[in-house]
Amino acid sequence: MISAILFISFFIFLILGVPIGICLGLSSVCAILYSGTSLTIVAQTCTQESANSCSWQSHSSYCQETSWQKPVSPND
Repeated sequence: MISAILFISFFIFLILGVPIGICLGLSSVCAILYSGTSLTIVAQTCTQESANSCSWQSHSSYCQETSWQKPVSPND
């Protein structure tokens, strides 16, 4: 049922002439609100994940603790 809310609200926003990027965001918010999840929980989860941003980037180029180490090549 949540996916139906997502798609129906997306197409309603498209028919109203809202740009596609905003339609995606608004339909996602509608689906989140329908599911009963608090937007505060969603924001906290996003904030926690962005605080751990070093874990998803290349460690050798972004993390300070490994930036001084020599890159290891498979032929060594």
